[in-house]
Amino acid sequence: MSLQEDDLREEAREEAPVRGARPLAAAAGVLARVMAARGTGLLLVLVLLMSATLVAGPWPGPTSVPLPGQEGAPGQTVSRVVVGARSWPAWMAARGEAPVWAGGPRPSSTSSASLVAGYRGWPPAPPAALLAGSTGPAAEADPTGSEVRGIYLTGYTAGNPVRFQELLELVDRTALNAMVINIKPETGRATYDTQVQAFREAGAVAVQIEDIEALLRVAEAYGIYTIGRLVVFNDSTLPRYNPDLAVKTRDGRLWRDHAGNYWSDPFRPEVWEYNIALAEEAARLGFDEIQFDYVRFPTDGDTEDCVFSRPSGPDNANRVRAITEFLRCARERLAPYGVPISADVFGIICSTRVDTSLGQVLEEVAEVVDYISPMIYPSHYGPGHFGLPDPDAEPYLTVYGALEDALERLGPDAAGRLRPWLQDFTLRNHYGPEEVLDQIRATHKLGIKGWLLWNPANRYSVAALRAYTVNQEAYLAGTD
Repeated sequence: MSLQEDDLREEAREEAPVRGARPLAAAAGVLARVMAARGTGLLLVLVLLMSATLVAGPWPGPTSVPLPGQEGAPGQTVSRVVVGARSWPAWMAARGEAPVWAGGPRPSSTSSASLVAGYRGWPPAPPAALLAGSTGPAAEADPTGSEVRGIYLTGYTAGNPVRFQELLELVDRTALNAMVINIKPETGRATYDTQVQAFREAGAVAVQIEDIEALLRVAEAYGIYTIGRLVVFNDSTLPRYNPDLAVKTRDGRLWRDHAGNYWSDPFRPEVWEYNIALAEEAARLGFDEIQFDYVRFPTDGDTEDCVFSRPSGPDNANRVRAITEFLRCARERLAPYGVPISADVFGIICSTRVDTSLGQVLEEVAEVVDYISPMIYPSHYGPGHFGLPDPDAEPYLTVYGALEDALERLGPDAAGRLRPWLQDFTLRNHYGPEEVLDQIRATHKLGIKGWLLWNPANRYSVAALRAYTVNQEAYLAGTD
């Protein structure tokens, strides 16, 4: 297999709807996008190397304001300058599309279909005035303060000027305030030009975001809270470079899961150091938070054939200790940067203490991280969970049940530290704006005001986000 084919395969894995799966539709979509972009790759690289000089932005249109110190007396003519409500760095104008947007709202490829009439008593389409984005520095502060409401971005999306701009506009025009951006996905390769020597030696760099610092400056200018997503032990690069750090099979080969991914050994301190070094660099670059994903032992594939550098111990006590201590170490190392950490955990650990083979125990993880993000996608629960024949068909009850279990175990004060991943994709039952809103409604009903939306292709339910934006007060009050 050529290196080019290998890269396409790895990208298809990264964008699969179920983490670790590789549906053919996702792979085909990735191939189409890569082939479409190939002709403009060199141009984009050249533009990205240009100065980050700010230029007038497209939305919601230019307004005239006095120059600083030139407000003047009533009736007096003063010099004025035309500025955009938002500014874009030069590299955001790649592919020559910025002039097209300058006259008004740009069309979005993301579906913005309205909700059905009367849903939850809301109108079919939110009033336009309430959907207007902020209008500059004097804009009213977000009424929910620091609660994170975010969306997930792959490295490819974040590094594509057009797609990144689309999602910036989505955040700016809705109650979203955060982005979770891949800095190290399941491929094991950093998505930007990391200077961490261990990554460079391992060949663990696949630049998808050409100028990570410029991207973070833009996000900061928008008031967007940036979370760097770092996949830890599911890693298809480090084990091939240094097999001593890999999960092995009983006959000494590198073990692979059902998706074909390799894994690094969670017991090895060298693996901890490797990942924490990248997290520290991301903190120095300006990420507001580091989120550790796949911070667990492998669960799919022939796990009976897995060989680790240490025994699991009675009731997997050593596995639990390894995961907990890795997170504790990471938190201590990032503390000097003032950067909190979060951990993605399986949704099922909110409701059971029985299966500790993951190495994740809810109470243990809660002690060593700042925020916990259980992946409580309704599609991931089988019949019978929460007394439901098909949890995927009942998003409100499924999310409510999972988070209620978590709060019963951690106590009501944990509501501010729970930030669940919610489902904005279809796996079995169709998921649209109503299903997304039902999940958000369940979180707020329990007093949990932070949440994250997962869609592997980064195409989000605009209608749901607009309706939520209009009705924030009702959500925050926990009303239906």
